[in-house]
Amino acid sequence: MVLRLVIFVIAYLMTSCLRYSPMKMPQQDYHGNGFRVDGYYYNNSDIYRDGRLANPFVVTLVFYRNGFFSSDGFRTNELEEVERLLMKQRGAIGFLEGSGYYQVRGDSISIEFWTNASHFPVPT
Repeated sequence: MVLRLVIFVIAYLMTSCLRYSPMKMPQQDYHGNGFRVDGYYYNNSDIYRDGRLANPFVVTLVFYRNGFFSSDGFRTNELEEVERLLMKQRGAIGFLEGSGYYQVRGDSISIEFWTNASHFPVPT
């Protein structure tokens, strides 16, 4: 048991020292008008069990003109609550998981974002 605890602590310390890997996609400003960046996009991802709502959940994507985007998830399906949470002033975040860069070319959007794969922050 002690050996497992020591291994866990060592693994945790090693992964906590890792930095976010750099993106392969360059950050580029978006100057077009075919893709709207004046609000947010959302996906209702409610989970149902036995025909009843078990877990309300909304995922949002916010795109900025500077080529950066962020995503967030909220345990509600009320859009008024989602908007209130999105507008809530946030301090500096210590992680970039779920955010990254995007590029629009014609009718396609390419994105690359940081994700936490087994506690290793890598772009995908």
